[in-house]
Amino acid sequence: MYEISALLRKELLLEWKQKYALNGLLLYVASMVIVVILAFLDKTQTVALSSKSWCIIFWLIQLFVAVNAVAKSFMGESEGQMMYMYGLVSPASLIIAKTIYNFLLLCFTGLISFFLYNLMTKVEIGNLPLFFAALFTGALAFAANLTLVSAIASKAENKNTLLAVLGFPLTVPILLTLTRLTEQTLTGVGFPEMSSRFYVLWGISGVLIAISVILFPFIWKE
Repeated sequence: MYEISALLRKELLLEWKQKYALNGLLLYVASMVIVVILAFLDKTQTVALSSKSWCIIFWLIQLFVAVNAVAKSFMGESEGQMMYMYGLVSPASLIIAKTIYNFLLLCFTGLISFFLYNLMTKVEIGNLPLFFAALFTGALAFAANLTLVSAIASKAENKNTLLAVLGFPLTVPILLTLTRLTEQTLTGVGFPEMSSRFYVLWGISGVLIAISVILFPFIWKE
């Protein structure tokens, strides 16, 4: 836990020092929201979006933000930095700290996306607490998936291509489950009716984190 907390603090301090990366993500979110608003603006100057379209577009924005945010987890680290970290901490601590940091980052960008998106579109959310629970669950699933894929892709030559190829198989079911789950929160459905989808996402996240802890030591040795 000491190693994980120290690594997490290091990631947060670096992000605070290099604000251009976070500012770039926020600019990307704002640009995507503005494009969506302009695309769906009708003659009465209102945004014509159904609840399903609202959910799909929201999570597509989150997906692209997640890919841009999490891709730099290991791809942005030089070989010298990784060798230095190899002698200081255990690989399990490093991958867990990276996953937690990416989860917190995606939670933050997700909240910013939601407030901007909802401010512009004015969609009524029937069950706001469960919507935020779905948002944080989606952030955890994306962070667990893309952090592991980023660690694997960092060892290849075509890193960005491999990141997309490896992340795609699990990203699709996560995205579909989140879209249906979020659509249920808009209609005000309670937790018992949507619990199965929460369990699926929590299960996927748990399995991915466990696989990361098991496989990352072998990846790091390479």
